[in-house]
Amino acid sequence: MRSPRDSTHAVLACGEVRTCLLPSFQPLDTRAAAHLLQLRSDERVLVSERPQVYALSPDTLTGVDCRLPAAGGAKVRAVGTVVARAALTEGRVLQATAYFRAPAAGPDRRQPWGHYLVRPGVLEPFGKLPEQALAQGILRDPQKGELHLGLIAEG
Repeated sequence: MRSPRDSTHAVLACGEVRTCLLPSFQPLDTRAAAHLLQLRSDERVLVSERPQVYALSPDTLTGVDCRLPAAGGAKVRAVGTVVARAALTEGRVLQATAYFRAPAAGPDRRQPWGHYLVRPGVLEPFGKLPEQALAQGILRDPQKGELHLGLIAEG
Protein backbone atom coordinates (compact mmCIF):
# COMPACT_ATOMS: atom_id res chain seq x y z
CA MET A 1 0.00 0.00 0.00
CA ARG A 2 1.34 3.44 -0.91
CA SER A 3 1.32 6.28 1.58
CA PRO A 4 -0.09 9.69 0.60
CA ARG A 5 3.48 10.98 0.33
CA ASP A 6 4.25 8.43 -2.41
CA SER A 7 1.08 9.01 -4.42
CA THR A 8 2.60 11.73 -6.60
CA HIS A 9 5.80 11.20 -8.58
CA ALA A 10 7.73 14.48 -8.60
CA VAL A 11 9.01 15.81 -11.93
CA LEU A 12 10.27 19.06 -10.41
CA ALA A 13 12.04 19.78 -7.14
CA CYS A 14 12.84 23.35 -6.22
CA GLY A 15 14.27 25.14 -3.22
CA GLU A 16 15.95 28.30 -2.09
CA VAL A 17 18.62 28.86 0.56
CA ARG A 18 19.27 32.21 2.22
CA THR A 19 22.58 32.54 4.10
CA CYS A 20 23.83 35.20 6.50
CA LEU A 21 26.39 35.70 9.24
CA LEU A 22 25.00 36.50 12.67
CA PRO A 23 26.07 40.00 13.72
CA SER A 24 27.56 39.04 17.07
CA PHE A 25 31.03 39.26 18.55
CA GLN A 26 30.93 35.72 19.94
CA PRO A 27 29.41 32.65 18.27
CA LEU A 28 26.19 31.41 19.83
CA ASP A 29 26.56 28.44 22.16
CA THR A 30 24.38 25.35 21.68
CA ARG A 31 21.74 26.53 24.17
CA ALA A 32 21.34 29.93 22.48
CA ALA A 33 21.35 28.26 19.05
CA ALA A 34 18.56 25.91 20.11
CA HIS A 35 16.56 28.85 21.47
CA LEU A 36 17.04 30.82 18.23
CA LEU A 37 15.90 27.91 16.04
CA GLN A 38 12.90 26.83 18.15
CA LEU A 39 10.42 27.56 15.35
CA ARG A 40 7.83 25.14 16.76
CA SER A 41 7.05 24.41 20.38
CA ASP A 42 6.03 20.80 19.73
CA GLU A 43 9.40 19.63 18.31
CA ARG A 44 12.97 19.91 19.52
CA VAL A 45 15.85 21.56 17.73
CA LEU A 46 18.46 18.98 16.70
CA VAL A 47 21.91 19.92 18.02
CA SER A 48 25.26 18.32 17.27
CA GLU A 49 28.58 19.36 18.79
CA ARG A 50 30.92 17.10 16.83
CA PRO A 51 32.67 17.42 14.43
CA GLN A 52 31.37 21.01 14.56
CA VAL A 53 28.58 22.82 16.38
CA TYR A 54 25.44 22.51 14.26
CA ALA A 55 21.77 23.12 15.07
CA LEU A 56 18.77 22.33 12.85
CA SER A 57 15.26 23.64 13.43
CA PRO A 58 12.16 21.48 13.05
CA ASP A 59 10.39 21.69 9.69
CA THR A 60 7.56 24.17 9.35
CA LEU A 61 4.86 23.99 6.69
CA THR A 62 3.43 26.97 4.85
CA GLY A 63 0.20 26.44 2.94
CA VAL A 64 0.15 28.11 -0.47
CA ASP A 65 -2.48 28.59 -3.19
CA CYS A 66 -0.87 30.75 -5.86
CA ARG A 67 0.66 30.95 -9.30
CA LEU A 68 4.06 29.37 -9.85
CA PRO A 69 6.74 31.41 -11.62
CA ALA A 70 6.67 30.28 -15.27
CA ALA A 71 8.37 31.64 -18.39
CA GLY A 72 6.76 32.25 -21.76
CA GLY A 73 3.45 33.50 -20.42
CA ALA A 74 2.41 30.12 -18.99
CA LYS A 75 -0.08 30.42 -16.12
CA VAL A 76 0.31 27.66 -13.56
CA ARG A 77 -1.66 27.66 -10.31
CA ALA A 78 -0.70 25.20 -7.59
CA VAL A 79 -1.86 24.37 -4.09
CA GLY A 80 0.00 22.56 -1.33
CA THR A 81 2.66 23.07 1.30
CA VAL A 82 6.20 24.43 1.22
CA VAL A 83 8.65 23.05 3.80
CA ALA A 84 10.96 25.52 5.55
CA ARG A 85 13.67 25.14 8.16
CA ALA A 86 16.78 26.87 9.46
CA ALA A 87 20.27 25.72 10.39
CA LEU A 88 23.06 27.35 12.36
CA THR A 89 26.67 26.25 11.86
CA GLU A 90 29.46 27.03 14.35
CA GLY A 91 27.15 29.52 16.05
CA ARG A 92 27.72 32.06 13.26
CA VAL A 93 26.38 30.95 9.84
CA LEU A 94 22.59 30.97 9.63
CA GLN A 95 20.90 29.30 6.64
CA ALA A 96 17.16 29.35 6.01
CA THR A 97 15.70 27.04 3.36
CA ALA A 98 12.33 26.53 1.71
CA TYR A 99 11.54 23.81 -0.81
CA PHE A 100 8.83 21.87 -2.62
CA ARG A 101 8.36 19.22 -5.27
CA ALA A 102 5.65 19.02 -7.90
CA PRO A 103 4.10 16.15 -9.88
CA ALA A 104 3.61 16.27 -13.66
CA ALA A 105 -0.14 16.76 -13.27
CA GLY A 106 -2.65 17.44 -10.57
CA PRO A 107 -6.40 17.51 -10.06
CA ASP A 108 -8.69 19.81 -12.02
CA ARG A 109 -10.14 21.31 -8.85
CA ARG A 110 -8.95 22.27 -5.41
CA GLN A 111 -8.98 19.64 -2.66
CA PRO A 112 -9.67 20.18 1.08
CA TRP A 113 -6.59 21.34 3.05
CA GLY A 114 -6.31 17.95 4.73
CA HIS A 115 -5.37 16.46 1.35
CA TYR A 116 -2.35 18.80 1.10
CA LEU A 117 -1.28 18.62 4.76
CA VAL A 118 -0.55 14.89 4.55
CA ARG A 119 1.79 15.64 1.61
CA PRO A 120 4.36 18.01 3.13
CA GLY A 121 6.45 19.81 0.55
CA VAL A 122 4.23 18.91 -2.41
CA LEU A 123 2.59 21.55 -4.60
CA GLU A 124 -0.06 20.10 -6.90
CA PRO A 125 -0.71 22.02 -10.11
CA PHE A 126 -4.16 22.34 -11.59
CA GLY A 127 -3.93 20.25 -14.75
CA LYS A 128 -0.63 19.51 -16.50
CA LEU A 129 2.60 21.09 -15.29
CA PRO A 130 4.62 22.83 -18.06
CA GLU A 131 7.97 21.59 -16.74
CA GLN A 132 10.32 23.60 -18.99
CA ALA A 133 8.42 26.88 -18.60
CA LEU A 134 8.36 26.41 -14.84
CA ALA A 135 12.05 25.49 -14.61
CA GLN A 136 12.94 28.65 -16.56
CA GLY A 137 10.53 30.82 -14.59
CA ILE A 138 11.98 29.76 -11.25
CA LEU A 139 15.38 31.13 -12.32
CA ARG A 140 14.03 34.69 -12.57
CA ASP A 141 12.71 36.93 -9.81
CA PRO A 142 9.10 36.10 -8.90
CA GLN A 143 6.43 38.49 -10.14
CA LYS A 144 3.61 39.84 -7.98
CA GLY A 145 1.22 37.06 -7.00
CA GLU A 146 3.71 34.25 -7.73
CA LEU A 147 5.29 31.84 -5.25
CA HIS A 148 8.37 33.40 -3.62
CA LEU A 149 10.42 30.73 -1.82
CA GLY A 150 12.92 33.26 -0.50
CA LEU A 151 10.24 35.09 1.47
CA ILE A 152 8.99 31.81 2.93
CA ALA A 153 12.54 30.82 3.90
CA GLU A 154 13.08 34.14 5.65
CA GLY A 155 9.67 34.02 7.37
